[in-house]
Amino acid sequence: MISLSERKFQSALDRAMADLSDALKKCLKDIDIIIYEIAEKSDLLGTNVEKELDLLSLYEIVPISDGYHNERNLRGQLTLFKRALEAICEEESDLVPQLTTILEEELSYRPSL
Repeated sequence: MISLSERKFQSALDRAMADLSDALKKCLKDIDIIIYEIAEKSDLLGTNVEKELDLLSLYEIVPISDGYHNERNLRGQLTLFKRALEAICEEESDLVPQLTTILEEELSYRPSL
């Protein structure tokens, strides 16, 4: 388990975002990435996760259907839980690959309408 300052964690996130493909970098323009220390109980609802430290990220989006064609300002939100991510890393160097994997998995998800 590692423990990083907010600044070092943000730096690792910046490096992970830089490692993404161009297509996924485009997706970043449509979401806000927020960092919380730890998930709350309400974040666990519907996830099949029981412990706050087991939830690494939470991606919430509002699918834009034809009915919302003029509402392009509906942004998604990806929440990263810092302490949970630190808990799965043995060394600081493990964090960037973990963040890259989470970003790739979450941004590649496309809900069906």
